[in-house]
Amino acid sequence: MTLLQVLDGQVRVVGRKDKQTVSGGLQCTLVDAQLNTPDPAPNMGVSSAWCTPLLLARGKATEEVGMRIELLWNDLGADAKGKACEAGLRELGAWSAPLLAQGLRRPGPSAETDRRRAAARVLADVAPATVAPALLPILKDPDAELRSAASRALKRITGQDLGFDDAYWRGADVAKGVAAWTEHLKPPAK
Repeated sequence: MTLLQVLDGQVRVVGRKDKQTVSGGLQCTLVDAQLNTPDPAPNMGVSSAWCTPLLLARGKATEEVGMRIELLWNDLGADAKGKACEAGLRELGAWSAPLLAQGLRRPGPSAETDRRRAAARVLADVAPATVAPALLPILKDPDAELRSAASRALKRITGQDLGFDDAYWRGADVAKGVAAWTEHLKPPAK
């Protein structure tokens, strides 16, 4: 038996009796040259999670780490697969923070809400101090869950809460809190 997993693009597969194009995100098996129907492929970032500790032991973000983070981002969200991706991104720690912050800055359709919320939860736990300025736009997001997660991340990073609790960020008017954090994170004048 041969297993074909296509991560990106398309692969043309020719069996004894048939031909088929298998697209990215799908996998199929060939048994005795018989091509089976493609099914959704598992997330390779999750199924190969055993190598994350090895990557962490290297002590630096590599291209392989970047690809793993992208794979986990692709399936991040509400279902069981998304929860596994959330755990994988959390395990990669600060290395996943830049992509998560970037993903949160671009508001998406309502279908992206679960992904953005999961990204915000992970970011609140793993963001390094260098990501703090990228969190400021998220404090203005229409989604209260995202605003709250961004404020938790800023509190964890800075050790400050500036007098704005979680309930404040779940409210409608957050302008004072945004202004306070913007001022707090300003680089010192030279």
